[in-house]
Amino acid sequence: MHFWRKLSIQNKLILSMTSCLLVFVAISSGLSIRLIGNAVRDRVVREELPTAVNGIRADVQRQMAGPIAASRILARDAFLLQWEADGEPDTGTRNWIQLAKNVKDEQKAASVQWVSVKSGNYYNEAGLQRKVTDKDQWLTSFLSSGKAFDVNMDREVTVGGYMMFINSRVELDGVPIGAASMSLSVDALAKGISAYRIGETGFAYLVRPDGAIMMHRDTSLIDGKHFLKDQHGLPDDASATLLAGKPYAYLSYNSDGGARFIATSFIPELNAYVVVEVPQAELLGPVTRAIRSAALVAAVVGLGVALIVIWLVGRAIAAPIRRAATLLSEIASGQGDLTRRMTVESQDEIGQLSDAFNRFVSSLSTLVHRIRAASASIATGSAQIASGNADLSERTEGQSSNLERTASSMEEITAVVRNNTETATTAAKMINGASDTAARGGQVVGEVVSTMAQISNASQRISEIIVMIDSISFQTNILALNAAVEAARAGEQG
Repeated sequence: MHFWRKLSIQNKLILSMTSCLLVFVAISSGLSIRLIGNAVRDRVVREELPTAVNGIRADVQRQMAGPIAASRILARDAFLLQWEADGEPDTGTRNWIQLAKNVKDEQKAASVQWVSVKSGNYYNEAGLQRKVTDKDQWLTSFLSSGKAFDVNMDREVTVGGYMMFINSRVELDGVPIGAASMSLSVDALAKGISAYRIGETGFAYLVRPDGAIMMHRDTSLIDGKHFLKDQHGLPDDASATLLAGKPYAYLSYNSDGGARFIATSFIPELNAYVVVEVPQAELLGPVTRAIRSAALVAAVVGLGVALIVIWLVGRAIAAPIRRAATLLSEIASGQGDLTRRMTVESQDEIGQLSDAFNRFVSSLSTLVHRIRAASASIATGSAQIASGNADLSERTEGQSSNLERTASSMEEITAVVRNNTETATTAAKMINGASDTAARGGQVVGEVVSTMAQISNASQRISEIIVMIDSISFQTNILALNAAVEAARAGEQG
């Protein structure tokens, strides 16, 4: 707080506005990054990820379209239909072998099969392979499904591993009579699937409608025992969301490697789903980093420009205040020129401050002139008071002489009173003597009475004289006191 008090207004403005600007930039940058990140995320999951999934689906469909088409053409081949109708004579077996080898080579298939319901024969490109057994339940299920073709995975007895089978329905006069099948190497398909890349480590695979992994870069998962729901971190309802038969579905989940996107797209031709998994950081990371870099650059540039503007504004605000403080300091030091004025350059608060300061200095100048005039008047009055004090001093000295004479008269009166007192004492003695000699005669009493009356009159006159003297003495004291007070005031004014 002490540090803040020592700062100038300009520095306070710069520091305050810079702090507010930093907070604003931090908040706005954070919000911008978050909002743009959400927008990018929406774009990724609504546009880019669907585009990637649909592209993979289209590519898988393209790759599977050839074998499927070849299998369906094989199922409608006129020679094979006639051969089946003729009871599969041995003379036609050679033609079948040649046809099957051609299809196998063209489609790079592992094997091409023809299965007859009527005879129960199971042919491949080498000829008659075996008879249909109870283990071939797929044939009954497929023909009873009414589907034109079917794609599934099953264990191939001859190779001892899993193969992808494309089965096409063979009909004669609308009646199912068998199936034309083609098996593809899962390893080859898995390599094709593993070749897809989304981001750096994102990959794709195929699953059945029940979630069983159908095609994966990890061939050990293609055993019918591994399901989509077994993926670590997927919520329990993931399969219901992702395997709902929609052209596109997605969700995000947290795996051991971090947050990931998983998206699916249904492929009706294969009755399967293409599944794409990709770490969110690979899709959003580069864009997020670019957004953060752009936000940082924008924040730095904006902050630099704002600091320059803040410095200019702070200087424009503080300069008039600084000039006013300088002028006030000069005035306070006693060396200020009260004729100087601040320049009013605007009508804002700074202009109002300058105008108010000018009016203040003008009023102060007028006040100083008035004080000077009043000081001159006071000096003249002081001289007059000094002269009056001198006169008063002379009169006071005269009053002092009169007072001395009055005091002398008082002493004389006191002596007279003393004599009268002695006379009264004598009279009292005479009265006492007269009392003793009262019997001597009324004449003496009359004389005494007459004498007492005279004494009484004299005492009355003495009392009046004393009262008059007291009054004169009191008034004299009052005059002397007033004179002393006036003399003291005159001395102070002087």
